[in-house]
Amino acid sequence: VREEERTGLSREIHDELGQILIAMKIELGLLKQSTLKLIDPIHYEEEKNKFIAIQELVDNTITSARRIMTDLRPEVLDMLGFNDTVSQYIRKYEDRYKIKCVYVNNGTFPPLDSQQSVALYRIVQETLNNTAKHSCATEIQIITDYSNGIFSLQIVDNGIGFDTTDPRKSDSYGLMGMKERVVLLNGHLDILSSAGKGTKIKVSFQV
Repeated sequence: VREEERTGLSREIHDELGQILIAMKIELGLLKQSTLKLIDPIHYEEEKNKFIAIQELVDNTITSARRIMTDLRPEVLDMLGFNDTVSQYIRKYEDRYKIKCVYVNNGTFPPLDSQQSVALYRIVQETLNNTAKHSCATEIQIITDYSNGIFSLQIVDNGIGFDTTDPRKSDSYGLMGMKERVVLLNGHLDILSSAGKGTKIKVSFQV
């Protein structure tokens, strides 16, 4: 149900907000051309720079809308598969948060179905977002492995860590969403962390 809602929101953003933003960009370009023809040479550069600043705002908003759509419903999962989608995501994550990400794929594993791929991708997203917000980490390792019919995903950071026995941390660190998704996978979730020693999250399930 959650994924269906995300898909619906993504479609609405694309069909409504996305189309409006594109129309604004086109109209702004036309307005710029017609207005600058009427501006006297003294004020020409000043007014031109104002239009450029507004166009940059619109372009940044379009980029943000596209990122939100991708986060809501990563359709690239269906086209590229889990590995390539995660690789694409962490490249953007590195640029945005300036945290080094290393993705290690240890071995070939059977194709994941749609529910498995989405659940794992959401776990990666939620973990990395939590790391950026709370951990002060400078490096993250994402490791996938497949052995004896068991697929595992490990996400390890070198951040400040947290006390896993503190009940206040279980929710504030955004772990509830991960726990829910692991249940859907009929899998197991291990969380290892302590103050000053980083955090390791491991998900494993049978494929």
